[in-house]
Amino acid sequence: MRPQRSLVVVPAIERELAPGEREHRDDNRAGTRYESVVHVAWTAHPVRRRPDQLALIAAVVLLSAWAVMVTLQSPWLAFLAAVFLVAATASFLFPTHYRLDERGVEQRRIFGTKFRPWTELRRVQVGKGAALVSPFARPSWMDRSRGFLLYFDGLDEGGKQQVVELLRERVVAA
Repeated sequence: MRPQRSLVVVPAIERELAPGEREHRDDNRAGTRYESVVHVAWTAHPVRRRPDQLALIAAVVLLSAWAVMVTLQSPWLAFLAAVFLVAATASFLFPTHYRLDERGVEQRRIFGTKFRPWTELRRVQVGKGAALVSPFARPSWMDRSRGFLLYFDGLDEGGKQQVVELLRERVVAA
């Protein structure tokens, strides 16, 4: 197994992006595209730290697909059940790339990218293994869909502390 880098601090770089490079939706307002200064970037991949749980997920997915196949006698529905279960556990199975830069917080996963500027974020809640960054000043049932759950998986204690300090410094309480 290759060694995993837990924290990448990228020096301040500002350059014009080449055509076709990934950009955020707020970059096109002025007609110019710039890459912002990156403060912290890391990758969380929980399945690497807990491979025993991968076996449990595989067993549940296969057992569920088999149960659908036997009861409904439809290979298509069995496949669909397996796809839904894999999608539901995607944040555990696939790596998540986080980036905290001058503009805001970015979360890249296998199914897409979410970005929120610092000005839209109002609350930070730090737990043992993750931090919730939300656009709502008070707890809301929409926190998980509108905000970010930043997993500290893969970060050492110093990296975790750096991320928490940056979040608390940048998120403006309403």
